[in-house]
Amino acid sequence: MRHLVLLACLTACDLYVGSGDTPPDPPTDPDPPDPAAATFRLVLDDSMAGERTINGIDSDGAGGLWILYRDPTAGYDDLATLHVVHLDAQRAKLSEWVLEDEYAWTSGIAYTGDAVWINYSGVDQKFLRKLDPITGATLGTFAMTGAITDISAGGSDELLLSVAHNQVIAIDRTTGGQTTQTAVAAPFTSSTQRGIVRVAGRSWVASWTTDDIYVVDDAGTITDIGTTDVRPGHVAAENIYLAWDGTRLVMSARNQIYWLAIDPL
Repeated sequence: MRHLVLLACLTACDLYVGSGDTPPDPPTDPDPPDPAAATFRLVLDDSMAGERTINGIDSDGAGGLWILYRDPTAGYDDLATLHVVHLDAQRAKLSEWVLEDEYAWTSGIAYTGDAVWINYSGVDQKFLRKLDPITGATLGTFAMTGAITDISAGGSDELLLSVAHNQVIAIDRTTGGQTTQTAVAAPFTSSTQRGIVRVAGRSWVASWTTDDIYVVDDAGTITDIGTTDVRPGHVAAENIYLAWDGTRLVMSARNQIYWLAIDPL
C-alpha cells in the first residue's frame, strides 16, 4: 500500500568554510540504514559530467537544468569565480553568467520561475542571492544562517533550505523571513545532511554517509526511503545536490549528474 501511495504522490557542527575549498572530515558515520527498509528504488536512467566543480543543480521545469559551478581558488581571500549555466532539454547551453564578487563558499541553486537563487555559506558571508532568470542581474539578497548545504523551491512563496544538522528550514521568498524549522528524523549523523528537493508536498533529503534518499513530511518524519547504487562508497563531506524534473530525481555527486527513475519495490 505504501508503494501505491508513493507513486500517486510522485505522479499527481556548521558546514565548514576556511582557507581552501575542501571541508574537513565530519564525525564518523553510524551504521547504514537497513536496506530492507527501502520502499522504492532509484534506477540510473541517464547521466552527464559537469564541466567544472558543481556547487548546485536544479530543473528548469522544461527538461533542462540550471547548474552552479565554482572554480577552485588559490586561497581564502581570493574571489571565487561562479558560473551559472542554463542547459535546455538537449543539454545545449542557453545562457552562462560569470560572477566574481565574493570569496564565500557556495552550495545550492534553485529556480522558482521568477528568479534563480544561489546560496553562499562562507564564514563571514552567509546569504541567498536572487538573480533575474533572463539577464542574471542581482535582484536582491537575504542574510541567512550557516550550515546550509542545498536549497529548493518550496510552496508557491517559499524556499527550502537543507541544513547540515538534520534540519529543513523554510523561508518566505519575498521577505527572507523564516517560516518553519523542522528536525529531520533520518538515521544519519548530524552535520552530514546535504541535498534537498521538494516533490509532491514532501521533502527528499540526502546525506553523504548513505546511498539512500529519505522522503520526509512536514513534521520531519520519514515516510519513504529510496535506495540506489549509483554512488558506491562514500567520500567524506562530499556535496550532494538534488532536483526533480517532473518524473525523475536528478542528483549531483562527485561532479557527476544522474537522472534516476522511480522503481517501486
